[in-house]
Amino acid sequence: MKVLQIHQCYRQAGGEEQVVEREARLLKAAGCEVDTWLLPALSGQQSGLKTLLSMLHHRQACRELASRLDSKAYDVVHLHNVFPALSPSICQPARQRGIAVVMTLHNFRPLVPAATLTGELPLRGRWRLWWRQVMTGAYQQSRLRTLALVAFILVARYRRFWSQLDAFICPSEFVRQQYLRAGFAADKLKMLPHACEPVADRVMPVGHYALAVGRSGPEKGLHWLAQHWSDMPLPLKIVGIAPCSALPAEPEFCGYLQGDALKSLYQEAAVVVVPSLVCETFGNVVMEAFSAGKPCLVAAHGALTEWVQPDYNGAWFVPGDAADLRRQLTGLLSNPEQLAALGHNARACWQQQFSPARHAAALMTLYRTVSARQAGLR
Repeated sequence: MKVLQIHQCYRQAGGEEQVVEREARLLKAAGCEVDTWLLPALSGQQSGLKTLLSMLHHRQACRELASRLDSKAYDVVHLHNVFPALSPSICQPARQRGIAVVMTLHNFRPLVPAATLTGELPLRGRWRLWWRQVMTGAYQQSRLRTLALVAFILVARYRRFWSQLDAFICPSEFVRQQYLRAGFAADKLKMLPHACEPVADRVMPVGHYALAVGRSGPEKGLHWLAQHWSDMPLPLKIVGIAPCSALPAEPEFCGYLQGDALKSLYQEAAVVVVPSLVCETFGNVVMEAFSAGKPCLVAAHGALTEWVQPDYNGAWFVPGDAADLRRQLTGLLSNPEQLAALGHNARACWQQQFSPARHAAALMTLYRTVSARQAGLR
């Protein structure tokens, strides 16, 4: 099986880049031949019109893909992020050669310019949601670029861009349901959670601090968490933002970490807090925490509530409600034995749902299915 991954990088790397890297490693370990085409992040200086045109059809990218496909007999093209430098038209060279195309739905940008939701996708009145996002410059703080994305969403629907793809990978049932509400074909939406290697080889003892990990964007809630942690019953360490004059002296800000330094923080934490102010499409932090045997306290919306079950592997709190966060955290810490049990259950959940072997096997099965279907159409 030969697979070509395609991903348009972001100016600030995050969970999507991690998924691309992890999947490449897992597939190679499973005997799959994988090449990755990473397009560099754009500067953000392009005009709204240029943004729209590149999304409707990117000639240079299509020519580059055609050249790559002619150089090797790929079975599958796997798209990750295609905005804004690419477009669904990138799959045309693959379709012309009878090569299957799948796409991982990392976010909601095919549906809304901001790429995020704070609840269920509206079945009606989506114009109002789009207009609010245009007026606030939800995409790259630009009304023109946001308007260009709205125009693309409408053109993509009219020209049935997305129907050209063979399958969409939904990392959670929440994502699958939103795309169903948007009219995507149910038989093409495949629910497949992400996977990661274990942060620790075994469940670690209950630690002495809470940990939060994420990007510095406001939607992740890390700044909100820092501002509301002053009277919490446990010290907090935050990975993903650096200290500055706009933030309180405490908690401890660790900046951007990865590798062994980040693993150590997971291993020595008592609980991992995920305070997202928007609906997560998956929750890489939850998966990593579970692999270290750490329970999670998460904002109760989006995909986070699929993985974290109260009284089993963590707890929920009302998004943006510091008082409820304090109540739930106090409840978790009130019984150390129960907290340890939640950690063991969290590790079991990682093994059952997010293990690398399980993910690689499911992904290979999907690749074989769509490539066989395309072979039958040639």
